[in-house]
Amino acid sequence: MTVAQARVSDIYGITSIVFLFVVVFYLFLRVLYNFIVMIFYGTYKHTGEDQKEKYSEVPSINAYVPRIVSEEYNYPLIACKLDRIDNEFIGWEDPDRGFEFYNLTHDVEKILGAPPSTHVFSEIQHWPPEENPTSLSQLE
Repeated sequence: MTVAQARVSDIYGITSIVFLFVVVFYLFLRVLYNFIVMIFYGTYKHTGEDQKEKYSEVPSINAYVPRIVSEEYNYPLIACKLDRIDNEFIGWEDPDRGFEFYNLTHDVEKILGAPPSTHVFSEIQHWPPEENPTSLSQLE
């Protein structure tokens, strides 16, 4: 091999190594960037369109109501107060007895002689939509 051929071979080898390093470094930065974007911004992409249906207006929808299933009763025992939720969201109805019969908060009141503290039972609440909502888009 001549001196010129050896020099061209060295230049080709160095260029190949530098190019390989640049490609690997680029791929590393791209993976790192995608990882950082995933952590701080997430990767959720919505599908479909807004159906313009309000939760409170869907007739067949039920809310999560904390309950305890018991073999002794036909319906589950309710483990929360029901004074801040509309009964239509419970998801079942006993034709013979109301929801209050299955409500465990009343049993605790009878046993202790006082209302249970807020740390014993879960709290649920429903805020129905306003009839005439005021929003910035309506004021324009």
